[in-house]
Amino acid sequence: MESLCSLAGIAEFGARVLHDTLCDGLVRYCTSPEQELLEYIKRDIVNVVLGHKDYHARNTAVTGHDDGAVALAPLFDFAPMYLDPEGIARVCRWDGDAEQAGNPIWASVIEHYYDHLDNAAIQLRQFGELIARLPNTMHECGVDDDIIEHRTRAIDEHAKQLLAL
Repeated sequence: MESLCSLAGIAEFGARVLHDTLCDGLVRYCTSPEQELLEYIKRDIVNVVLGHKDYHARNTAVTGHDDGAVALAPLFDFAPMYLDPEGIARVCRWDGDAEQAGNPIWASVIEHYYDHLDNAAIQLRQFGELIARLPNTMHECGVDDDIIEHRTRAIDEHAKQLLAL
C-alpha cells in the first residue's frame, strides 16, 4: 500500500494538494487509469455530499497486487467531519473553475480528464441516480434523521449536477 501523497511525489507533511495532482498520479501509475480515476471522482462526490471534508492524500492509497496490478485501495478513514466542533475545512480541492467555495463542479472536473474518461458522463449520471436516492438509503440503514436532514441539501445539489451531465 502506498499513499496518494507518496504516489504523486509529495514529501512535505501537511501540504495542500490539489485533487488534480493526485489524479495525475493515478493516471500515471494505475493499471486501469480510467477505472481508478472514475472511482476517485465518485469517492469525492460521496465525500462532498456526506460532509467528509478530511479527504486528503494521506488517507487515500493505492495497492499493488500479486499480479502486478496497481489500483485504489479500499476506502478507509471516512467520517462525517462536518460534525467536528473544530470546523474541519475541505483539504483537497479541484483546480481552477472546477471547484467554487468548496463545491466541485462535476462537469468541469470530468472535462479536465476528457482524454482519460471515455464514458464518464454516462457513468456519473447513473451514479447521480444513486446519490439522489441517498436520503432514503440512509434512512433505511438507520442513519440519524438529523444527519439525513443536514446532508439532504448537498445531496440534492450534487445529484442534480450529476444527472445533468
